[in-house]
Amino acid sequence: MSTQRPLTLAELTGLLEPIGRPVAERTIEGGLFASVQAVDLDDGRCVVTKTGQPDGSDGLLTHERNLLRGEIELLRLAAALPGVPAPRVLLTDLTRTHVEVDVMVAEMLPGDSWHDSHPVMTPDAERAAAEAVGAVLAELHTVTGDRFGYPAAASGVGGATWPEAFGAMMTALLADAERWGVEVDAPQVRAAVASSTDQLAEVTTPHLIHMDLWPGNVLLDPGTGLIRGVVDFERGLFADPLMDLVGHEPFLTGPLSPGPIAGYTAAGGSLPIDPTAGTVTGLTAAAHRRLTLYRLYLTLIMTIEVVPRKYTWDDLGEYVGRVVRDRAVLLEQLGT
Repeated sequence: MSTQRPLTLAELTGLLEPIGRPVAERTIEGGLFASVQAVDLDDGRCVVTKTGQPDGSDGLLTHERNLLRGEIELLRLAAALPGVPAPRVLLTDLTRTHVEVDVMVAEMLPGDSWHDSHPVMTPDAERAAAEAVGAVLAELHTVTGDRFGYPAAASGVGGATWPEAFGAMMTALLADAERWGVEVDAPQVRAAVASSTDQLAEVTTPHLIHMDLWPGNVLLDPGTGLIRGVVDFERGLFADPLMDLVGHEPFLTGPLSPGPIAGYTAAGGSLPIDPTAGTVTGLTAAAHRRLTLYRLYLTLIMTIEVVPRKYTWDDLGEYVGRVVRDRAVLLEQLGT
């Protein structure tokens, strides 16, 4: 985002004083929201700093307000889960004493990006990684909350029931699309949500989900597929566990991949699977409809954010075209 900026060594010195003295820093590329830096300390340790967005940033979607504060809360919950290798939060500054934005400092995790490691991984290692992600999600989903939606109170996007919360999430996205003049087939989207209240109401417990555990946010050993870390909890919320299957594979409109499902169920996770239902995902009819709605939700985010973020990727046209085609497929599946 245009509001992103790395912190200077002078700023980092004041910020990190409680845990060490920084001697060097480098930007960690790949993030599209926060500014993330690796910082070397004089005692040989390396930590990661992550900054939020300044108040009033033009490019924020409604649910992204105070997103870093929500991530800090979720990471502290994940820290109690031995099977979820999330980074430990070492330090936070939400008082904006040193810089004009919220800052989180976390431990640096080992491992290579799964996304970058695909070319050198064997099929066995790929399968092991997929199943391990499913196991991580199963343990993460054991954490429950008392309210559905995004944890940062400032976002205002949530509710006491899942139909209420998901309706608020979709309404906020459609308002964002209108604000930036992005075409997202809003009438059809509203119709799809309005006709799915009964299916959404089957979800009665808010489970903690990551919502962005695609291979770029998984750190592993490429030789074995052993997961060493899962990062970027900023998109997390309390929701239907099925949403995490969408966040893991954001471009699917058809069958689910078997690896994460196998790992999820082997680790004790429960999914509403019914092979006799006749759905392409193998889920019950109601669960399949919910999953399709969640896929639609993610395509809306990916479509809308392109405009305020002012992305300039070389393959941006191809990316947007794919997301638009996916939206059309999902709306057709939802009967709208």
